Amino acid sequence: MNTRDVISQAEVDALLAGVLPAADPRASAGSHQSREGARSAVQPPALLNYAEVQPLDIASLDHIVRGKMPTLELINERFARHLHAGLLELTGQSAAISAGQVAVQKYSVFASTLGVPSNCNIVAIRPLRGNGMVVCDPMLISAVIDLLYGGSGKLLNRLDGRNFSDSEQRALNRLVGVITDGYNKAWHGICPLELVHLRSEVQPELANIAVPTGRVMTTSFQLEIGEASGEIHFCFPSVTMEPVRDILQSTTHADFIQADRRWVNQLTREIQSVDVTLVAQLAVLDTTVAQLVSMKAGDFIGLKVEPQISAMVDGVPVFACQYGTVNARHAIRINKSLSRDGLGASGVRDGG
Repeated sequence: MNTRDVISQAEVDALLAGVLPAADPRASAGSHQSREGARSAVQPPALLNYAEVQPLDIASLDHIVRGKMPTLELINERFARHLHAGLLELTGQSAAISAGQVAVQKYSVFASTLGVPSNCNIVAIRPLRGNGMVVCDPMLISAVIDLLYGGSGKLLNRLDGRNFSDSEQRALNRLVGVITDGYNKAWHGICPLELVHLRSEVQPELANIAVPTGRVMTTSFQLEIGEASGEIHFCFPSVTMEPVRDILQSTTHADFIQADRRWVNQLTREIQSVDVTLVAQLAVLDTTVAQLVSMKAGDFIGLKVEPQISAMVDGVPVFACQYGTVNARHAIRINKSLSRDGLGASGVRDGG
């Protein structure tokens, strides 16, 4: 790059004039010689090097994940216990399960470690937005299928080069059901999170739950069952798990299995004491702008009152009512409640 195309000599002189008072106090006398001396001392070519543009690839930057996730580690320990019980019931074999460390990495890095074919199960993470993935190692799949069909788990066929048959897929569905059920139980009492199986893929590149450069949270579980060993991988996008990140990073593990009735009752009383405005719209007239501007005092507007009208609070219908008079006063009579929880009519003022 030609430095003359970046900054001119006149601009260099202006820069030197701006920094000269701090560099040389004698510049306040306006001496031309001191300016020339300072100009040579600063060495403009070194200054011009800062004008060179350096490329920056934002996608290549590694995000720093600070702190551990003790709650997620507790969930993984719970899952290992529930999975052990589930596999014992499914296959009749006791499995040795060890949980790995929680890792945060790029999705492309995680996908590159998966074998082919792999049982990549896309799961919805409810009530969060987004999907996760549960991957079963091919060696583990072969052992479980062999055990389910009466074998001893010694059939270590990696099933390379072909998809799973219908019978193998049914066996895999039972295995995935045990995994998701155990993981949901592990979250019980910590956060109402549930994995729901959506579909399965054999090729990892078809099970994209995040962009290649997106960050994902992964955990691997090493299993030894029968004569084989394999791994189960959980992969969740970091963006999806962001709403529960504070829970995962918390060092306290409070169980919320039973609701505190004191707070529920107090909140119920506070809500019932809130003032609301009940509006009953008797009739609606459709007219044109020309008819509206031509109206004057003394004109009559004919309205058709429906036999049943709705009483609303903030535009939400809550009662089906009938218009009438009581003691020479306009009134509405509540016929039935339209609310979801069957709100009663006690304490509601009649309105017109």
